[in-house]
Amino acid sequence: MMVRPLSALTAIAAAEMAQPFFWMLLLEVALTVPVPPSLRLFQAGSPWL
Repeated sequence: MMVRPLSALTAIAAAEMAQPFFWMLLLEVALTVPVPPSLRLFQAGSPWL
């Protein structure tokens, strides 16, 4: 079964568009919920923040 190039590009574009929303949601949760130091270090190393 072959994957259509257009559908593959659409799926990649949708994933790229959804990623910043995921990080913003994660940041909001991190600001409202106590977070372990290891997770804070992970967020500090994230390219989106």
